[in-house]
Amino acid sequence: MRAYFAFLASEARWLLFGLLLTFTSSLGQTFFISLFSQEIRGELGLGHAEFANYYAFGTIFGSVVLFWTGRLVDQVPLHLMAGFTLVGLAVAGMLLASAHGPFVLILAILMLRLCGQGMSTHIAITCMARWFARNRGKAISIASLGMPLGEAILPPLVVTLLAG
Repeated sequence: MRAYFAFLASEARWLLFGLLLTFTSSLGQTFFISLFSQEIRGELGLGHAEFANYYAFGTIFGSVVLFWTGRLVDQVPLHLMAGFTLVGLAVAGMLLASAHGPFVLILAILMLRLCGQGMSTHIAITCMARWFARNRGKAISIASLGMPLGEAILPPLVVTLLAG
């Protein structure tokens, strides 16, 4: 256990980078987007089935785009990929907030799913695998903690912020 804590202390910066990236993947996860589905449907006058179809289109198209953007992690410096991904998440959030029709909604969902669930997780795990040869399993397990942390922290935080 002492060796584990020594690893945490000596590599905290890099491990936190991975953990925060997996945490930000929450912004593109279904559990997070669903917090806003009622308001999105109400604002755009969509039924459950219509919204589900648009969500499915955005998700499927986002996963297709991930085939091409995912390989960039091996070609572009990881700090740049992480920066582009976080900017993409911010743009996706702005698009979602300003969506007035199906096209922009699908594009926003595509970007949320691609940059959040897809690229944030992909970059985090790739970083851990690349940077930590000897302690790869430990590093990936620590970085992966961002996912359950996002699931635990973000829904009550969003509900509290929206209610207040």
